[in-house]
Order: sequence, then C-alpha cells, then structure tokens
Amino acid sequence: MPMKLDDLRLFHLVVESQSFTRAAELADLPVTNVSRRIKALEVQLQVTLLARTTRQLRVTDAGEAFYHSSKATLQQFEQSIELVRGSEHRLQGKIRIQVFSGASIMVPTMQRFQQQHPNITIDLVTSDRELDLVENNFDLAIRLGPQRDSNLVARNIGWLDWVVVASPNYIKNNGKPQQPEQLSEHNCIRYRMPNGRILSQWQVNGEQSIGVEGNIIVNELPLLERLLLQHHGVGHYPIIMAQPLIDNGCLEELFPLNPEAGQEIWLVYSAANRRNQLVKHFVDFLFEQLDIDPEFKLLRRQ
Repeated sequence: MPMKLDDLRLFHLVVESQSFTRAAELADLPVTNVSRRIKALEVQLQVTLLARTTRQLRVTDAGEAFYHSSKATLQQFEQSIELVRGSEHRLQGKIRIQVFSGASIMVPTMQRFQQQHPNITIDLVTSDRELDLVENNFDLAIRLGPQRDSNLVARNIGWLDWVVVASPNYIKNNGKPQQPEQLSEHNCIRYRMPNGRILSQWQVNGEQSIGVEGNIIVNELPLLERLLLQHHGVGHYPIIMAQPLIDNGCLEELFPLNPEAGQEIWLVYSAANRRNQLVKHFVDFLFEQLDIDPEFKLLRRQ
C-alpha cells in the first residue's frame, strides 16, 4: 500500500510540535484522528516511530531517522505544488512578528523569505516580554521557555543554551576564575527572564549550580551584551549571541555551557491564524531553513 502524503505531513507536525494535540490543531483535525493515522503509518512501516506515555511523547531512533530522511521528499513535493500554482498565487501583504532579543539569528532567514516573496513586508518587533498576540496584532512570535497559553499553536524551534563569558579586559583587570565557585568573587551581571525570574543560579561544568551576585540586573539581552563588552563583569549569555563574539576575541568563554540550563525556543501563533497563508508559508520556510542553514546548528542539540 503506498504511503499517504498527508500522513507523512502529520508525522512531521507531531515531531516538530512534540504533541499530538498541537499537531491536531495545526492540521485542524481531531486528536484521535491524528493518533490513528500515525499508528497506521507505524504499522505500514513496521516500526515504532513515537514512544507514547500518559505524560510525554518521545521520538524513537527509528522515528528520528525517518523524520530526517523523509523531510527532503516532503519539502520537494511542497515546492512542486508552489511551482505549478505560478504567479497567480504570489504572496503579498504584511506579517507582524514578535521575537525575543536574542533572536537576531533569525534575521537572515527572514531576508531570504522576502527574496522569495518580495511583495511581503515583515514588521519585526523585538521584546523579551510575553506580549499578547491578539491585542498587539502579532501574526506570530518566537519565544523562550514553557508556553502556558493553550489557545496558541506552539512548535519547537530548538534550544537557547547559555555560556559563562567575560571580556579579555575584564579578565586582565580582575583575574580569570578557574573554578565555578570563584564566580562569587566577581561582579556577575544577572539577567531577568521574561517571566520575572532573575538568573542568580548559573549551571556550569555539567550539573553544577552556582549562586552568583552582582550590582547589575538587566532584562534585555542586547544590554547584557553591551555591559559585557564594556568590561562591567561576568555574564551568563546565550551561545547563539556569544559565539561570534568569542570567535572574534571580544569575549572569552570561562566555563562550558550546561544543556540543563537552556530554554526551549518556540514559534507560536493563534489558532485563528493557522489558515493564514502568509503565516503558513513563513512557518514552513522557517522549518526548512532550520534543517539546512548552518547558522541554526547552535539551536540544535545532538
């Protein structure tokens, strides 16, 4: 029996959203329908793609391999559909997006999207606060941490991992901590998360959690970067923003990152927007880029 393309799409939605419920919302189908069709796909392939429990959903090794090997086929088919639709269906209009301040890595992807769709205007708003999408007229948002609003469709993009850094001048003037415990001897610039929590416990060197103090607290990542570059102290900083500065010598990594300290990155939009063609095309394009753009390797965990 030939594999149904719609079932393959559903499998990809489940993997990317990490939830049968969210995948059902994206596909506008009952959850039971999605579960039944994924089960039929597993029977057809004679492998278990997803390990289900009452509390979590896990992609098996076979499911991971099938997801990556089938993604190119699915993308090629979608591109073929777009090709035959021709210029009569050329996208145009405006898409309004809220991103957290560390999401500058997404900008080249947005530029490439506009190159393919030159009649689209992207209205980009940067904020680390969790703004209401409807009240602020956002089509979608890229956010950090757990998503508590069940009215939003949420799809996982990757992880924001953190690393402990300082400028070479700060290290020259204040010394370089050799052990995590020595961070207590330094001015540590702390970051206030969008939910109000101040990161005063830094997880470094594997599982070690170190309490830190300092005389500056910030709620915007660009401000944290500026303070680091002006030699004000030691910072706990996202690797996607720190790595270019480490590579060019502006910052120095003090301790390796600890994956346990990271936050998930989510692409979210209202359920009412799932049929919006601009949103659909942008979301599909973004997930294509996640697999092929080397810039996004810092968001992916091996």
